[in-house]
Amino acid sequence: MSKVLDGIKVEEFDQLIAQFIEREDPNAISFEALDEAVRQQLDEVTTAHVELTGTIRDGQITFDPLADAPIIVQGNELVIGGLRLVVNLRQVTTA
Repeated sequence: MSKVLDGIKVEEFDQLIAQFIEREDPNAISFEALDEAVRQQLDEVTTAHVELTGTIRDGQITFDPLADAPIIVQGNELVIGGLRLVVNLRQVTTA
């Protein structure tokens, strides 16, 4: 065991643990506050409505250019913030 804890009584140890658990951390955030912040951020993200149109040729979609949209389209690629999406389609054959 640790030399620091060798001389401590069980009751003292329990009291120290209880104080540690009960202390208020100025940087702590409640689950409710975290949930509210995440929901607010999601609401802000999902308020924009962008309609994508394009054509399909050889299993690839080519998006039509967008004007004044918060995303960038180039061929079959979409760039949304730091996310780059490449869209490839395949034909499903039915027997």
